[in-house]
Amino acid sequence: MTQRIQKNQSNNCIFSLAEKTTLDNPYYLLEVFSKQNHDSKVLRLSGDTSLNTIRYNEFLITESSTEDLDNGIISLGAGEYNYFVWQSSASTLSLSAATSIVESGLLTIVGTGTTEYSYTGTPSEYTVQY
Repeated sequence: MTQRIQKNQSNNCIFSLAEKTTLDNPYYLLEVFSKQNHDSKVLRLSGDTSLNTIRYNEFLITESSTEDLDNGIISLGAGEYNYFVWQSSASTLSLSAATSIVESGLLTIVGTGTTEYSYTGTPSEYTVQY
């Protein structure tokens, strides 16, 4: 699934978590992994506003320069991220307490802000022989 978050505002994000959830009353953790610099952050998803939680789950995620990862507020640079939603029986932000991934996909952060790019490889020269 693909998610899109606008910088500096609150965003309603839709997930399909119930179909792979195996825990009763789970906590959901959103792990965001940067494709540019390989940093990761973990955010708690809480306050499901879905009207039909069997079909879909809807959470408010706020992108802001001031983070509060326990309450759905995260600070990210513009760019592309991989995301993983974990189910957990504990309310901690630690992935060591999580049991399994229930959804994964691509997250795009758009809007004003710095796009992060990095290249850690070395320049290479290739010769093609026929």
